[in-house]
Amino acid sequence: MDENRLMMKGRLEELRRDQKKWRHKAKMLLRDLAKTLNPALRDVEDMEVADAAMIMDELVMAQAELLGLRTRIRELEEALYG
Repeated sequence: MDENRLMMKGRLEELRRDQKKWRHKAKMLLRDLAKTLNPALRDVEDMEVADAAMIMDELVMAQAELLGLRTRIRELEEALYG
């Protein structure tokens, strides 16, 4: 296997690891959001909506990162495997 292909496969594995980390982070943020905005735990007027907004900002960033990773992974897979 030529060196270029090996480098591409290595990069693909890196991107997949990054994707796994970002998915985990997004899931943790979603759990935090669910706890923060759970009407079974507290009244709406007592909810920490500002905290929920900050969590959502982080979630938006995580999703954007995941979408970018998805695109790069697909491009590398296409280049490697057709």
